[in-house]
Amino acid sequence: MLFRSGDRALQQQHLPDAAGSVYALKAVHDALASNCAAARAAAQHGLALDHSTATVPSATLALALCGETDTALREASRLATADRQNTLMNEVYLPEVKAAIAMAQHHPAQAAELLTPASSYALASKIPQLLGIASLELGHWQQAVTDFQPGIRYRGLALQEGASGTGQAPDYALCLLGTARAQAHFDRAAALHSYQQLFDIWKNADADFTPLQEAKREFAALN
Repeated sequence: MLFRSGDRALQQQHLPDAAGSVYALKAVHDALASNCAAARAAAQHGLALDHSTATVPSATLALALCGETDTALREASRLATADRQNTLMNEVYLPEVKAAIAMAQHHPAQAAELLTPASSYALASKIPQLLGIASLELGHWQQAVTDFQPGIRYRGLALQEGASGTGQAPDYALCLLGTARAQAHFDRAAALHSYQQLFDIWKNADADFTPLQEAKREFAALN
């Protein structure tokens, strides 16, 4: 795969932080796409290569989302403690990991409380998806649409993460999926339109791609 060849090239150039970040980005996208087996493997590979801020935030978020809470919190806390002046690590990335742990433990309200103070950093994080997922779990449908909006409004930001082998699951598409799920509870026409947009984006996705399979079932239930 593309991300593996990129990883090899970066390691050959003695750039472990860049190589680790490639795996970390893949890990968090896999985790958000409900592919935890792949997410855990990629996160662990990334952390084996690098323990810097290039890798740890995404790798630990992936692990937290997939239930590997002890490792996720330990690694994220270590890095945050080592550099108290790192605003993103202490005020955004560590709260993201703690929020993901809260969601894994079925406490979405606690997750929302952890993330809300960092919402001004939405464009530098996975906060739109995490807040949106928490609102969905709480049954706050219109709030979920609002939470997912930054990830939809700034679609091009997903392209800046580079070729991590996860083209089927960019932030934009996952936020759009969350939006469709929320809209289904109060605006059927809008939900159908959002699902159709997703199908256009994922028209070349693998047949076993979990978010696509779920979206097709949900779309069918609305018709």
